[in-house]
Amino acid sequence: MKNPSEQSVLLPQAQKALLNLNAFYTSGGQDLHALNSALAQAESLAIGLRTAYETAYRDVSAGRDVPAAPILRNAGGRISVNEYGWLHMELAMLLPHCQYKTPRYLIDTLERLLDGYAQHHQLPWFSKALLVIDEWSNIQNRRVYDQDNKGWKAIPNILKGRVLADDDQYRLEIALLSRQDEQPSCHIFILPAEDADAFFTLRSGTFGYPP
Repeated sequence: MKNPSEQSVLLPQAQKALLNLNAFYTSGGQDLHALNSALAQAESLAIGLRTAYETAYRDVSAGRDVPAAPILRNAGGRISVNEYGWLHMELAMLLPHCQYKTPRYLIDTLERLLDGYAQHHQLPWFSKALLVIDEWSNIQNRRVYDQDNKGWKAIPNILKGRVLADDDQYRLEIALLSRQDEQPSCHIFILPAEDADAFFTLRSGTFGYPP
C-alpha cells in the first residue's frame, strides 16, 4: 500500500507514461516487440492506478462507515445476475493472447467486477456450475483464433472461492464459444450445470441472447 507522498509521485509518473504510450500509439508503430512492451506497460499502469484509487479512497474515508471503495465505473466491463441466478460478466475486450504469461489485466478486471458486486449484493454460489466464455468478434478485430492460445484458463481460478468451492472437472464444466460481430466483446456466464439446456436454447436465437 502506498502512502500519500508515494501517491503524489505516482500520479505525475502515470500522466507521463500515458502521454508516452499515447504518442507511441498514434505514431502507428508496427514493431511487434515494442507493441507487446507498450501493452504490458499500459496494463500495469491501469492496475496500479486502480489500486491507488482504492487506497486513496480508504484514506479519505477513514473514520467513516465506508468499508471499501465504490465500484469503478470504468473497470472494463459490467456484471449482473439475472432472474435465473445466472452470473453474467460482459467485458469490452477479447481474451488476451496468453503467450506463456499471466493475463494480469484480465484477472484484475474480473476480480474487481466480482468483488465490487459483492460489496452491495450477494454473489450466487454453485455446487456444480457451467462456465460459458462467449467471444464476439470478426476476422478484422480478432487475430488469435486457437482457443489454447487465449488466456481463458485464468478465469476458473478467479471464480474459485467466490462462486464455487473448486474448479475441478467434476464441479465446473467449461464451454468456449464464439460468434461473429463487428463490436468485439467477451461474455462470461456462470450458471448451474443443470441449466445448460436452457442456456443454449436461449443462445440459439429463438428466444434472444441470455440476459
